Amino acid sequence: MNTQGESGSIRKILRGTAWLTATSTLSKILLLFFFVFLANRLGKENLGRFAFLLDSAFIVFICTDLGLGYLLVQKVSRHRSATSDLFAGFLGLRLMMVAPFVLLYALFLYFYGQGTDWRAAQALAISYLVLQCFWDLFRSVIRGRERMDQEALSTLIERLVYMGIGVLALSLGFRLNAMMLIAQGSILVSFALIAYWIVRGGTPIRIHFIPSQWPPLLRETLPFGLGALCIIALYREDTLMLNWLRGDAETGIYQAAFRLMEGTLLVPQAVALAAYPTFSRLFHQKEAIRPSAEKLQRWLLVLCLPMMVGGILLTPKVFEFFQSDFIPSVGVLQILLLALPALYLNYLVGTLLRSVDRQIYNLYSAAAALAVNFALNLALIPALGAKGAATATVLTQLVYFLLMYFFLRRTLGGLRLKNYFPLLLLCSAAVGLVVYPLRDAPLYVSVPLGAAVFAAAAFLTRLVSREEIRQFVRFFAKVRKN
Repeated sequence: MNTQGESGSIRKILRGTAWLTATSTLSKILLLFFFVFLANRLGKENLGRFAFLLDSAFIVFICTDLGLGYLLVQKVSRHRSATSDLFAGFLGLRLMMVAPFVLLYALFLYFYGQGTDWRAAQALAISYLVLQCFWDLFRSVIRGRERMDQEALSTLIERLVYMGIGVLALSLGFRLNAMMLIAQGSILVSFALIAYWIVRGGTPIRIHFIPSQWPPLLRETLPFGLGALCIIALYREDTLMLNWLRGDAETGIYQAAFRLMEGTLLVPQAVALAAYPTFSRLFHQKEAIRPSAEKLQRWLLVLCLPMMVGGILLTPKVFEFFQSDFIPSVGVLQILLLALPALYLNYLVGTLLRSVDRQIYNLYSAAAALAVNFALNLALIPALGAKGAATATVLTQLVYFLLMYFFLRRTLGGLRLKNYFPLLLLCSAAVGLVVYPLRDAPLYVSVPLGAAVFAAAAFLTRLVSREEIRQFVRFFAKVRKN
């Protein structure tokens, strides 16, 4: 691939990443304050139950989806002119698949929990599942068009509605069931906006029932679906097993830590969403992907390593905003932050494998990691509780990365991680040396100082070049003008 083509691909990915990151950063900052408010209002038992219902619904959604969303993104990005027929066919198949999974999920919830409060929450979890099934398919259309600005704006609006009404409801004394209902209302607002953009973009909302097309579609999407199921289960399995083995309170302790750690993943998530349609199109056009992937990998590591070091040192200060019931979450979050490097790279490597039609390798890796995670959770949770689940997450994400990277080397070759990794460790260690004496200082002092030290060390060691800084400045100047 020539330099101009590589630069154009990076710009397209970064433009999408910039939109997603900017809106995600705003929503994550607001969500951080909202989550503290939510946790303190609900308490660890209700927080644990709330997380269990949402996570279980999301896992069943992935089973229902079977990767149709990923496949629709791929097909729309490669065949824009056929978007209308593709979308109509996928909607028809989705409608036929929803009913049996909803029934199975309802039976699972019925036998899992008893009581009036549980029944109402379970009914709301089922309707939440149905909304997710169709909302995600609509989002896949705008992702396939590489309209990450629309994806970002719809997500931001959904979060703002959820938090705004949520604060009001919690302040008035409403609790679990109200939050389940509000979660769905916010999705409906985003859903309506996305549907408007799809129709305005020239794609009518129609449904085609063509049973003869379903078997080949399902065969094609199965690796996507099983891989996505295993990946989502890796993130949600800890919550379900904690709830099963240790109850709502321990689940709430884990969730307080996990949600904070999850908030640090907005950049790799944005990169994965923005890069997938671009990489998929480049592969379809037989252009090189590896140079762009290597740049993205280095930038992700430059971001996550100092964040991991600083985060581990400053976690006790973060939990000063929580009620005393959540003090055990401090150690849980410190363990979870050790998983950041593997998590950041897993988003990129998984996207690369799907983009080059090697999603089967992603499936193999995710299935093996899921089995490892289950075994580790079963061994560690009964004795260590939330800390055991966190330890299992760290080890599992490392296994998942090593397996995917092995397959990536066989497919595209390595991404030359060792060329700059020692410098990265050195700069991250400098952050630790500066932040450790300031671990009791206010966060508005320690966090900016740590970031400044890393930036200076990265520049002096040439981990980040002057030309790259200029590129970032020019790029974001263009984004701002547009």
